[in-house]
Parts: sequence; structure tokens; C-alpha cells
Amino acid sequence: KISNISKCLTLFVFSGVSPPVSLIISPSRSQHFTSVSLSLSCEDQSNSDRWRVKRYTDSEQWEDCSSSVWGSQTGSTCTISSTITSDTGVYCCQSESGENYHPVNITVHSGVILESPVHPVTEGDTLTLRCLYQFTTPPNLRADFYKDGSLIQNQTTEMIISTVSKSHEGFYYCKHSERGESPKSWISVRERPKAKVSIKPDQHVFRGETVTLRCDIDGEGVTSWQYSWYKDGSGSVFSELHEHTFSPVTESDAGKYSCYGAERGGSRTSNISDAVTLKVSGEFDHTLL
Repeated sequence: KISNISKCLTLFVFSGVSPPVSLIISPSRSQHFTSVSLSLSCEDQSNSDRWRVKRYTDSEQWEDCSSSVWGSQTGSTCTISSTITSDTGVYCCQSESGENYHPVNITVHSGVILESPVHPVTEGDTLTLRCLYQFTTPPNLRADFYKDGSLIQNQTTEMIISTVSKSHEGFYYCKHSERGESPKSWISVRERPKAKVSIKPDQHVFRGETVTLRCDIDGEGVTSWQYSWYKDGSGSVFSELHEHTFSPVTESDAGKYSCYGAERGGSRTSNISDAVTLKVSGEFDHTLL
């Protein structure tokens, strides 16, 4: 299965910035029981219906949800009404031009599963893992948890890592003495991006000029983030624009500005930017030229 996934991932488009679409899984986890309903939705900023859900499974070929027997597609949402183990595979969103984005690994299993995040975890976030059993209510089991084959926590209903770091990447699974063990899930950890403030035309300007503050998230696209602006360390947000313009700028606009980003439709947040100081002097005297 791992080799099949590797083949699949080599076909995806990686641009170094956030993909234009997100694949949202419901229920939001990487492992799922058999005989349940599973929804996969391709969501972009315009709520477009131009995306199609595709998958690559053990059959070693691309399968389209909109023209298949395993699922049905309405708009940009694919629904599997009753999952079976052969639904295990890598799913993605395909554009009208045939480019594939946002690969997500899904495992379907009967019995014990590991409740783990479907998307990478961001450094500093909290990671919670649970062991679930299909045939009991509630499904939570008191079980042992393993990482890369080593026991890391035993006889607990959930394992919590309060501050995730890169060292927590690995293959995780859970095991119950009577019910059995779950499949393995790879949990990856990504760096938390940092916001950066820039000021145009300059950090020191004269009253009456037009000044633009811009917030950028390192290595990320623009449309996938929501922005929050702060002035002089205040906890209150004065703007939520990617670019905030003072026209004209006044002395009262002078101060230290910082910004912060939160991913639209996702759980990621950026680190807050370093503060950048805007200085505003009295109106420039053009007669001195």
C-alpha cells in the first residue's frame, strides 16, 4: 500500500504555496469504519463546482467519483454511502485542466481504528489520538498507543500531545488486548508559518501621503488566509484586510503594527509578525524643493 501511495504522490502538483483548494473529509479523520457514510468535499474560496474528487487505490489506477460505482458526486462533493475496505487509498481534488491537489490518505477498516487527524498537524498545536471499536457504544477503547512500533502510552482512552514538534512525526497505531489493533497512520508535522509586515512607500512618511500596510504569510498563498491587524500591542483587531491603506495618513496613524493569519476553512494559524514602526511627520513643504 505504501508503494502505491508513493506512485500516486509523484503525480500531484506541488507549487510551494497553499493549494487553491482543500479536501475536507467528514468525519474528519484518516481512518474510518466499514459500512458507514463518508463525505469528501473540494472547497475553494469561490465555492466553485469545478473540482472533481479522484482516488488512487490498490487497483493502481485513477478512479473518478463522478463516473464510478463506489461513490456519487454532487457539485464538488463526493459521497460514499457505505464504505468497504477497498475504499482505502489516496484521494485528491482534480481541476478542470487535470491538475491534482491536496492528497489525503484514507484507510477503511473493520474493527479497531485510530482516530487521528486527516491533515498534517502544525507545530505547537495539540494532538489527540483515540482508539475506537466499531461494534461497541460508545466506541472508545482503553488501549495501548504505539509510535513507530514502540509503546508510548498504555491503557488509556486517549493520548494527548499538548505541544507538537517535528519529533512527533511517525507511524501511530493503537492496540487492545481483546479487540485487536488498528491500522497504522502516518502523522506529519508542519512548521507554523510566520506573518510579515511591509509598509509602502516607506516606514517614515509625511502627513497627507497614501500609505499601505501589507501582511504576508511566509511561503503561503494570499487567498487561503484571513488576516488580523494590531497596533501598538493592543489585543483589539483594527483591520482584517490583506492590505490596509491610510489615504491620507495622519500623525494619529503612527505606531507599531503587527499582523496574524488564520487559514480559511482550516485549523492552521501563523505566528504573529514582528512589529514594524510607521512614523508620520508633519506635511511635507514642497516649496523647499
